[in-house]
Formats: sequence, C-alpha cells, structure tokens
Amino acid sequence: MADSGAYSCRVSCDRLEAEAECMIGGEALSVRTKGGGMQVDYSDLSDIRLLDYRVVLETAGGKVEISCLGRQTEDFFEKLWEAYGERSREALFVASEPLYAGEGDYAYTEQGLEAHGIAKVALYPDCLCIFPHDDRARRIPLCFADAPEAADFWISLRLDTGDIYRVGRIGRSFDAVSEKIVTLQQKVAQRWRKAHKELADDLSARLGADAEGYRRMESLGCRMVTGLYSREDESFWFAGIRDGKAAVEWVTQEQTATYLYTFDTDEAVFERSLRHALESAALHREVIYTDLDGKPLYRMTVRRSYHLRFLRDRLSVNFDWFDKATKDLIVTGITTSTIVGVSASPMNAGNVDNQGIELEVRWKDQVGDFYYSIAGNFSTLRNRVTFLHPTLKDGLAGVSVRNYGTVTRFEKGYPAWHLYGYEF
Repeated sequence: MADSGAYSCRVSCDRLEAEAECMIGGEALSVRTKGGGMQVDYSDLSDIRLLDYRVVLETAGGKVEISCLGRQTEDFFEKLWEAYGERSREALFVASEPLYAGEGDYAYTEQGLEAHGIAKVALYPDCLCIFPHDDRARRIPLCFADAPEAADFWISLRLDTGDIYRVGRIGRSFDAVSEKIVTLQQKVAQRWRKAHKELADDLSARLGADAEGYRRMESLGCRMVTGLYSREDESFWFAGIRDGKAAVEWVTQEQTATYLYTFDTDEAVFERSLRHALESAALHREVIYTDLDGKPLYRMTVRRSYHLRFLRDRLSVNFDWFDKATKDLIVTGITTSTIVGVSASPMNAGNVDNQGIELEVRWKDQVGDFYYSIAGNFSTLRNRVTFLHPTLKDGLAGVSVRNYGTVTRFEKGYPAWHLYGYEF
C-alpha cells in the first residue's frame, strides 16, 4: 500500500487502463491515477470476484479489473467485500449491533427463484442478514418467520410468503447460533403479535384525526388492515383494500401520508407484500415513491427487496397532508408598560398555523423491452396567524413601497405577511 488505506495496483476498464491507487471508502471505491481517476459507487456494483490474483468488479458501467496487488490481493478483496456488506446493511436499514457475525454458505428461494453462495452472516435483534459479495444481500425479518429448523448443519427459515432462507457451514459455533436464532425468533414473533393486538385494541384512540379517513374507507366496503413498522415505534399504518385497489395511509406523529395502488394479484398476496414492504422500509417512506436517480442508497435498498419493488411498480400516488402549529414567534414593536420602562426587547408573542398538501402521481410500465415512467407533482401551503400580542392591534408592517406605503402585514386572522392594500 502506498499510504494508509491506499492500495497500489493496476486498473483496467472501458474508461481507463493505468497504474493506480485504490482506496476503499464507506460509499464507494476511489481510483486515483496520474491522469485523474474514477469512483465506483457501491450502488452500481453487482458483484466482486477474486480470480487468479485479480479482483473483478461487475458494475452498471461494465467490468473493472484490479490487478498487480501482489500479496495484498486477498486483503483488498476481503476489505472491499466488508465495506460493500456494510453499505448493504445501511441500505437494509439495519441499525443495531449484531448478536452474531461470521461467514458461511447461504441458499434461498424467493418467488420460485433460487440463489446460493458464500456470505457474511449476521444475526440482529429482529432479523437475520446475509451479505454475499454480490447484490443479493437479504434482510430476513424474524417477525414473519415460522419456527426455524436445523438439520445437517443448516438453519432454515420459512416466511409467511413461502420464501425459504438457509445458512450453513458457519463453523464450530453452529449449535450456539442455531439455538440463538430459535430463541430469538420465538421472542420476536411473540412481541410482534402482542404489539399488533395492542394496536387493534387501542386503534380508535390512536387514529385521532385520521379516524374520519378510516371510517370513510370502511363505508366504501373496503377490507381494512392495520400494521406497524416496528415494535419500537408508535407510528402505524392502515389500508383499505377492494377490487384490485388499495389506499394505504401512514400515520406518524408529524404528518399523514396516503398512497394509492392498483394491483392484479390476489388480495392476500398484496397484503403480505404490503406488510413486508412497510416493515422493511422502517419509516423511510420516501423509498417507496421517490425517484431513485441521485439516491444511491435507496437504489441498493430496492434492489434487495422484491416487496419494495412490487409496491413501486405501476401506478402510485403519494399524498402528504400536514398541519403544524408554530408557537412563540419572536415579535418586535410591542408596547411596554409605563411602569417598567419605555422600550421593549423582542419577545415570543406570535402563533401561526400551517396547513398544506403534497401530491405526486407516478406511472411506470413496460412495453416489450421499453420501460417508461411519467410523473407529476402538486403542492399547496396555507398559513394563518392565530395569535399576536394584544398591544399589536394593527399588526406589524412589512415591506414598504415608495410613494405607496406598506404592502405586506403580519396580523391576526390573516396569512403571515399577507399583501395589504386597497380593494377596488
């Protein structure tokens, strides 16, 4: 290595072929050459392979070969794989410390498709994760799993979707890890069921202002379902499902967001995918509807969850509504008491209510080999001054125009700094 963290090597690809220094970062591999260099973002990386003392990267822009590493070849490969796996962990929204971390074999079957290989394996308080050296990393939520099965040094987890995930050949710690997974799955599933029962029992109170929307969906004959994102957060969601359509409403302490979907699968299949997608999104609701251009981490997230891809397909409507009260705005010009003096410092003496909506509609489809996407958005903001210090009966003057006077004012009962003038 030329300096701390930099590997001397030769890089060959369509863009360049030169002696270089490679530095493994948290989000990308940086390549420096005398003539410049390039970066390989991990979101564009689909595979890392060690072949004949060369490290070969499969990227969105083509193949990149890194050679002439000498004795550092295997160390470079392992460090790059570790950094890539760590970035995958971030993309899967796993924030807790692992209860176990090692390396072994994996195999899984999703929607009838099989994958297998070698992976870093990590057990967390609510999930089991596998981090291969390619883009097939998976987070396996224990709350949706049946009781694990252990046989022939393999541990199997079957989810309610029918998908099966297996890890094995993890060394002498197999028995201890297997027992830990069995015990943890039982606890997580039990807590998950308990949290959903508490949500159902207390639904009316927790709905609050959103109760009207819930009743409206019920009156339209929708089948109502509710769910949590995690057992640690008070936020929840509910959905009305009917005739291949679903309205999904996220309820958080700050705001409410509504998503509309059309689907042509069985309702039970849609509901399961919905539950899995919202649990895996972990309150990062923008990963469901946002444009992935310029969002490398979310690109990795979506690539590693077919449930999220399912929700992002076809027509989606995102509707956000917010109602926020801003209190104790700093106000100047308040008339003082003649007892304490003749001047006053700025003080907290104004309140404003803010209401608004944000609407985004997106249609994505495929015709043959042609993919297309159409999107549009609309937003509004409305605010009103609800309180102003009693001594400011005429409000506060804002912008003034020469030869005309004040044209904006801040006064109770009107929008903040509304236009002020004569009506004709």
